[in-house]
Amino acid sequence: GKRASADLLLIPAVAGADSAYIERHDRRVMRTLAGMVATTADRRTGAITLSVTAPWPSMALQLAQRNIAELNRYLFGLRKQRASLERQSIEERLAMQERRLREEEEKLGAFLLRNRLYVTAPELRFEYERLQRAVALQQQVLIGLAQAREEVLSREIQAAPSLTVLEPPLMPLAPEPQ
Repeated sequence: GKRASADLLLIPAVAGADSAYIERHDRRVMRTLAGMVATTADRRTGAITLSVTAPWPSMALQLAQRNIAELNRYLFGLRKQRASLERQSIEERLAMQERRLREEEEKLGAFLLRNRLYVTAPELRFEYERLQRAVALQQQVLIGLAQAREEVLSREIQAAPSLTVLEPPLMPLAPEPQ
């Protein structure tokens, strides 16, 4: 037999329907849908059970599948948005770090131009080594930020599912009404 199928969020095609009527209709539909869907959570395992009660078994199945798909889409978008914000923050820090590294390199370069014979003077050699360490430190920080950016970038574009369905929704055993 045929299964019942319906787009429950369809706006009613009423001639002359104004936005207030459409808003009231949408609120009624949302209240009806909210009354059809129930969830329970097991804090110990982190599992969430979704139960849908609808006039037709096929409608219950459709609503369960749609709820799971929409929740997965929402969680995926949320995770992607967080990764994007984290990447932007790291990129700002990376740009700032690149400027710091250039400043330290310029200090070292200016020192070398002024002190061509720094190797023979202990205080100049000490200053050269200090400037070298400052450059090396800024390079290490820059490398760490670049690695962090790559990691968050891979999380941002990763298409792994946000939600693991432990048991897919099944068609209720009750027959469809005629």
